[in-house]
Amino acid sequence: MNKPSLNRTAIAQLDQLGLPPDTHKVALACALLWTFRSNTDVHRLLGLSGLVNCAGKAFTAADVKSATLALRQNDQLVEDPARPAAFHLVDELRAPLYRQLLETHGGNTLAQLVADLDHFDPARSSYYWPTGSLPTTIAYLRARFYSGAPSEELSHLKQVLSRSMDWPQIVVKALLLPFDGPSFEHIEPTWRSQLAYQAVVTVCLYWAPEYRPVADWAGEQLRRHADWLSEDLRLALADLATQGADSELREAALVGIEEGLRAGIGAAALVLDGQWQAGQAAFEAALKQRKSEIGGHKNLLPTTIAWLYPLSLLAQTTPRHLELARRFCAGEAGKRDPSPHDSWGRWAHAIDVRLGKAPIKRTAFRAVEEPSARWTLDALWAILLAAWLGREMVAEADPAAP
Repeated sequence: MNKPSLNRTAIAQLDQLGLPPDTHKVALACALLWTFRSNTDVHRLLGLSGLVNCAGKAFTAADVKSATLALRQNDQLVEDPARPAAFHLVDELRAPLYRQLLETHGGNTLAQLVADLDHFDPARSSYYWPTGSLPTTIAYLRARFYSGAPSEELSHLKQVLSRSMDWPQIVVKALLLPFDGPSFEHIEPTWRSQLAYQAVVTVCLYWAPEYRPVADWAGEQLRRHADWLSEDLRLALADLATQGADSELREAALVGIEEGLRAGIGAAALVLDGQWQAGQAAFEAALKQRKSEIGGHKNLLPTTIAWLYPLSLLAQTTPRHLELARRFCAGEAGKRDPSPHDSWGRWAHAIDVRLGKAPIKRTAFRAVEEPSARWTLDALWAILLAAWLGREMVAEADPAAP
C-alpha cells in the first residue's frame, strides 16, 4: 500500500503567512499535530510527509529545532505547562495553516499521516480504540472530521472512542476550541449541525463565552445557508437570540419551527420586554398548542424558555398569579411538593414562603457551592428568587448573615 505524503507542489504555492519557506513547512507539520507535541514528533512527521527543505533534502532534527526556535522567539508557540519540551502553535497561526492542509489534501491523507506517526491502525479493532495517546487521538479525530469523513465512519469513531476515552473532551479539543469556521464547514453536514447545536445550547444554558464563536458562525450560516441547519440548531439559535434581544435572528431561526415552539419563544420575548400580562397570555396559548402537538403536561418548552412563564406571574404579585406559578413549577418538577433544593422546587418553595405557607430554607437560595463552579441557569434562578423574596426574608434564618 502506498504511504501517504503531503503534496510538495501544492504546498510550494501556498501563502507562507510571513514565515520563511522551511519554517512554513515545519509549522504545517505542527498544525497537523494540532495539540502539544515535541520537536521529535514534528521531525518524524516531516520525514513521513515527504516534505524537504530548501536544499531539497530531508529535514534534519537541527532544521526543526531552528524553525521552532524562531517560532518561539516570535511568540508563535504555546508551551505545555506540564511538559516543557512540548508545544503547539498559537491559534492565530495553527488555524490558517490547518486550512491550507485541508485545501491541498483530500481523503484520508492527513489522518493516515497522524496514524503512521504513532504506529497505530484505526481499523485494527472494531471495538477498542487502538491507542491510549490523547494528543494522537485529538489530531486523528480532527483530520477525519475536517477531511469530510462520512457520517457512518464518524459515528463508529464515537462509539469506539467512548469505550476508553472522554469523547466530549476530545471533541472540544479537536474540533471546537479554538473554533475555525472555514475548517468547520468541511465536516459532514449532519455532524456539523449536531456539533454546532451542542455548542449553542451550552451558551444558552451556561453563558459559556468560549463557545460564542460557534454560535456566531451558526447565526451567519442561518443567513447564508439556512438549509444547512437542523431544526434543533435553529431552535437553539432562536433561544439564544431571545436571550440577546436579537429579534431579527430570532425570527429567521424560527422559520419552519413547530407553531407551539414559535409561540413559546415569542412569549419569552414579551416577558423579557417586561410585558407581564401579554407574556402570560402568550405563554398559556403556547403551552396549550404544545399539548396538542406532543401531548403530556410537562417539559412542553425548553427550560431556558419555560422559566419566563412563572417569572411573568411572579411579577404580577397577586395570590392568584402566585398560585398559578406554583402549580406550573410543581408540574415541571413532577411532584406536588418538590425539594426546595431542586431547580423547579426552588420556585415552588419561594412562592410558599411568600404566601406564608412554609418557613424559609435559606440554603435553597445559595447560587453555587464553589465560587469557581460554572454558573448555570439554576444559579440565576436562586439569585432572582432570593431578590424577589427580599434580603430581610432570605437572611431571617440567620440574622448574622450579611
